[in-house]
Amino acid sequence: MNTIANSDSAYFPSARSLSSQTAEKVRSRAVGPDILRSLAILLVMLVHLPVEATPSMLVGVRNYAWVGVDIFFVLSGFLIGTQLFKEVSRTGSVDLKSFYLRRAIRIFRRSLLFSAFTQSFPCFETPRQCNRSGASRPSL
Repeated sequence: MNTIANSDSAYFPSARSLSSQTAEKVRSRAVGPDILRSLAILLVMLVHLPVEATPSMLVGVRNYAWVGVDIFFVLSGFLIGTQLFKEVSRTGSVDLKSFYLRRAIRIFRRSLLFSAFTQSFPCFETPRQCNRSGASRPSL
């Protein structure tokens, strides 16, 4: 898991084209957790896929796709633990109040963005279901 992200595409600029602070983040980002996160997402999607739509080569994997949720829990523990250990090595202790405050702000921003998006488009259902619920279908 020591592979480090390195890219020169337009979507993923290399560390040479970024500021020094941003470049340090790009250089220090391990790819392993991202690969595991991608695998977990695919496994969870496979569980929610209708059996009829499951490709034949993935039918056997589908029975064990619940492991994707476990991978998420393990990754969360690893990433949060890494943050806490870095703080201990940097300051000698953990300030739980500021740690939880940073986590809450990070989650709240995304939650607020998601809420604003879903309120902007109240009905993604079929028009018949949309009219029954009283919501109006947005015109795009």
